[in-house]
Amino acid sequence: MFSECQSLSNIKPLAKWDVSKSQNFNNMLSECQSLSDIEPLAKWDVSKSRNFKNMFSGCIEISNIEPLTKWNVSNGAQFNEMFSNCSRLSDIEPLKSWNLPDDVFNEMIN
Repeated sequence: MFSECQSLSNIKPLAKWDVSKSQNFNNMLSECQSLSDIEPLAKWDVSKSRNFKNMFSGCIEISNIEPLTKWNVSNGAQFNEMFSNCSRLSDIEPLKSWNLPDDVFNEMIN
């Protein structure tokens, strides 16, 4: 959707989006190299989504993923490279609340 929007930095308008019926976030914000603040996504209802593959891949300015900790990803099946090439992101520990297997967490950043 916004893939490769390299200068996209303000996603505040997305905070009010109703994504509750969405099942696929594949590549949604990938390569948005100027994006650093993902707080507007904190209240998204992603409980029906199955695919988060490459969602934030290449978002080199993201360093804080705390806003995503309350997402219900229990129906998620694809998390591959969700945060790959996010060079400022040093810790995905906040997402441990998602209760996913360790190998899935490894796939998120590789």
